[in-house]
Amino acid sequence: MKIIRSIDDFDHVFSVVEYEDEYVGTDHSLFIEKKSTYISDFSEDYITRLFLEGVHIAFIQKSRREDFGCYIRTDGPYLQMHFELEGEVIYNAKDYGGMDCSIPSGFHTLFYFPALYGYLVYPTVKKGFGIEIEITLNYLRRVFNDDLELLGSFAKDIRHERPTMLGGKCFPITPRMKEVLIDMFHCPFTDQLKKIFIEGKLLELLSLQVNQLMQADDFPRKEELRPEDIDRIEEAKKIIENHIENPYSIEELSKLVGINRTKLQKDFKTVYDKTIFGHLADLRMEKAQYLLKTEQHMKISEIARKIGYKNANHFSAAYKHRYGIIPRLLRS
Repeated sequence: MKIIRSIDDFDHVFSVVEYEDEYVGTDHSLFIEKKSTYISDFSEDYITRLFLEGVHIAFIQKSRREDFGCYIRTDGPYLQMHFELEGEVIYNAKDYGGMDCSIPSGFHTLFYFPALYGYLVYPTVKKGFGIEIEITLNYLRRVFNDDLELLGSFAKDIRHERPTMLGGKCFPITPRMKEVLIDMFHCPFTDQLKKIFIEGKLLELLSLQVNQLMQADDFPRKEELRPEDIDRIEEAKKIIENHIENPYSIEELSKLVGINRTKLQKDFKTVYDKTIFGHLADLRMEKAQYLLKTEQHMKISEIARKIGYKNANHFSAAYKHRYGIIPRLLRS
């Protein structure tokens, strides 16, 4: 499988990664571990990768001083278990009939795409940690003895090659899931012992995800939020709208309105059907549109700063993704 990333709708490719079939070929005994570091003016990534048959695990410790977005596509099916312990990832599909996927901090999901083709956003985060577990369809079928019916509509969508998320949404990371993920990251073993350990933890994680899906009817719904919780969420929305140039972090916002970060993000999405970052992104683009049309003397770089972008190129890429043209062309 090939994964291609680009800044400008694949006109300027900056990353092409090609994996072997089943990530390590067909050698059942093979186990590979790699570490890498990526540092730029606005981000630092420290990644530990594990490869075993049918699975690629990436533990991503990340720091982003500003929002970063890029286009991404694959040349084949893409199946991933994603756990966002600290930070947020947003995928907006560009293909017709595609599926958007937003994973806020403290949430997880299992998703499938016949092929990725969309825009990926990594919001600002001081000290983020995400775990991406890419698995093949063969691996999933082996785990379930070639019977995916337990996964309900998720299995049906895979059969019909439709993009899908397990349970149709993201779910909160449970304390046990977090324990398993940390155990995997800090595994004390090496070589084959580590392979056996990781394989066992993977099966537990998948079991925990599916079990949570089966208990989904017990999750609170929008109408079950208490009035005081809704008041706090509305207060958070007003704060976001008044500080789009220098927005508060999720942690700071949660302290201002008096509820913990995980509940803030979950309840915000319940009330407004979008993530906090998604709402902030909408506000920024709306203000940019207004300034471009009414402030002809203002440079593009000034507008970018006005709405919270330190890098004008990142603003232009985000604007083009939203409106289909670069800001400069709107004025011309």
